Amino acid sequence: MSDGLSLRRAAIAVAVGSAGAAAAAGALLEGALQLAAIALVLALAAAAGLRLAAAIARDLSVQGDAGADDAELAFRETAELRERLAATASAMRKSGDDLRRQLDDAIYANQAKSDFLANMSHELRTPLNAIIGFAEFLQIRVGRSLPERERAYLDDIVQAAFHLLSIIQEILDFSRLEAGKLVVQDEPARLADIVDAAVRLVRKQAEAKRIALNERLDPEVHLSCDTTKIRQICANLVTNAIKFTPSGGRIDVWCGLDEEGRPSLRVTDSGVGMTASEVDLALKPFMRVATNPFVAKEGGIGLGLPISRALAELHGGELVIASEPRHGTRVTVTLPAARRTGT
Repeated sequence: MSDGLSLRRAAIAVAVGSAGAAAAAGALLEGALQLAAIALVLALAAAAGLRLAAAIARDLSVQGDAGADDAELAFRETAELRERLAATASAMRKSGDDLRRQLDDAIYANQAKSDFLANMSHELRTPLNAIIGFAEFLQIRVGRSLPERERAYLDDIVQAAFHLLSIIQEILDFSRLEAGKLVVQDEPARLADIVDAAVRLVRKQAEAKRIALNERLDPEVHLSCDTTKIRQICANLVTNAIKFTPSGGRIDVWCGLDEEGRPSLRVTDSGVGMTASEVDLALKPFMRVATNPFVAKEGGIGLGLPISRALAELHGGELVIASEPRHGTRVTVTLPAARRTGT
């Protein structure tokens, strides 16, 4: 009985052991399968990695070749650019040298011109003064005893000599202005006295053309200025007004203080007038407004207004022209208020 029990127990034990072994064997098999699967995945991944690595290597190789080509191209372009820059720099240096030589030549030529004008003016003024002096002497001594025709000839000599002398003086002043040798020599003065003296110099010219020349001068304006140059400005402006105002016209000369208390003089005429472009032209040296037949026949070399403006600017002032065709011209010269003096 006990043997049978033992056998059954042994069979059960064998069965249980077999089942455990089978379970253990199954577990082992499952683990092996898992490991095989993992190994397979790893093998597949390794193969894919190798393929990817190979592809990347090929791409890198291609890119490397392209990069080398790009680098070589960039090097060639840089070398070409360097050559072009060097050629441009050489051309610029040559152009700079040429410009410097041309500038030196221009400065030399301008100086030679100024020296020539100054020397010529001095040389011409000496005999002209002699001609004027002897002609005026003849007018005084024998003029009345001469026939009318000879007296007219003598008057023509004096007028022509004075006209030529004024042109020479303008050229001399202009050459001095260009050379920067014209300076202001200030002295106390009364503006009305300067303007009146300038008007007296040219009044006969206005009377010869039957032009009414009127003065309205403020006697209370005292200032410090170069009286010779201010008188020249006024004489130039009135002479211009006489030239370009027809017979029977009118010229008004005014001096005083403007709205801002600055010493000013103004010359207004009823002449032919100018357009804005003609005003700009008239203010340039040696330029004359010749579009109007009346203006074209008048004498002069085109220096009166440029010199007058330059002289005004030497005093720190300004010259302004307002004009309209067929309605006359107004020229105003304004000096700084700082030039005013008490007496």
